[in-house]
Amino acid sequence: MEIIDKSSGGKFSTVSISKRYVMKRMEDGKFQQLINEFEIMSMLYHPNIQKAEKIIINDKNIPQSILVEYFPFNLEMIVQNKKISNANQVFLIFQLAETMKYIHSRKIIHNDLRPTKILISENGIIKISGFEKSKLLTLQNQNELCNDIKSFGIIVYFILSGGQMLNLKDENDLTPFPILAQQLINACCFYENKPSFERICNILEQKNYNLISLSQQETQEVNQKIKQYKKQIEF
Repeated sequence: MEIIDKSSGGKFSTVSISKRYVMKRMEDGKFQQLINEFEIMSMLYHPNIQKAEKIIINDKNIPQSILVEYFPFNLEMIVQNKKISNANQVFLIFQLAETMKYIHSRKIIHNDLRPTKILISENGIIKISGFEKSKLLTLQNQNELCNDIKSFGIIVYFILSGGQMLNLKDENDLTPFPILAQQLINACCFYENKPSFERICNILEQKNYNLISLSQQETQEVNQKIKQYKKQIEF
């Protein structure tokens, strides 16, 4: 196993085993968290979720860590650098909603959904990462599902606003957006009875993903991307 480079924080290393991976090192005193994170990631099989290749805990030469897929970009980077078209904004939101629907269907709460945790492959496919705080759903923590839904609404605003953070005390921030985007962000962030991701996905499809003002050509591009995406998803 060859270490190619290291991040400045020292917690991640990029390694090569036929393709590129990130060696995600355990933080001090968090051995059980490392085990829990690997177990949860191993329960999730979806093209929009970062894969955990293996866990390393008994190697004298390598720190305790999880080997995960490497992706060069995250959502924060591409949105703030204005490297995302209108059609791809909608496509990213669609992918995120579909993936979170899958995660919740597996009785898992992500609990730390934010732009830096949403990795982007070179072909524009999202890969949700960052399962350090994730939990299995129980009768006692069902209310924590709302955390993921609220975080999703904040991310939708972040994407559509070009990298701005939502003021959770002022719903007027939403007025420049189309009605569907306003309704979606409101429901996720400001309403007590939040919609499930299954409902969010159904509404987006019913409303033809009208989250941003698109030209006819852009609308066709969105529909084509989603059509191709759905053909590739088989469980």
